[in-house]
Amino acid sequence: MNSTGPQPKNQPGSEGGGWLKRLFGGAPKGRSMLDEVEEKGSKLIVQGYRGIASKHGCAPTSKTSDAQIVEIYKKVGSAFRQTAAERQEHLAADSLNYIVLKFFQVYENFGTDMFDQHLSYEIQKYRSEGLRADYNQTVQLF
Repeated sequence: MNSTGPQPKNQPGSEGGGWLKRLFGGAPKGRSMLDEVEEKGSKLIVQGYRGIASKHGCAPTSKTSDAQIVEIYKKVGSAFRQTAAERQEHLAADSLNYIVLKFFQVYENFGTDMFDQHLSYEIQKYRSEGLRADYNQTVQLF
């Protein structure tokens, strides 16, 4: 038996979660709130890198789809964050953004196989020697 008595509906802690839907908006059926956040985050990432590319004449160009931008962002960012954690270091988001930007150029110029090989090489180099000096730059996406 609940000693606090029945809780009013649509309040924090009550069943139904109506207050969350009002606060954050309801996700369409079959989609979670996390799906919504990831979708909006992906759009911001794509817009950010497309804007940089347009302004500076670099990758990612139309050769790279929006889905590939997000995939590369996640793959490179995850690999460098994991290696930073192993080294008990922290890489700022703006530094990771710059590193990812460099890898878009590798992807577009040399393709998937070279991209994967280069990522493995750079991660091993970071793990054993530390972050390359030329990676100590920043890019703001937003």
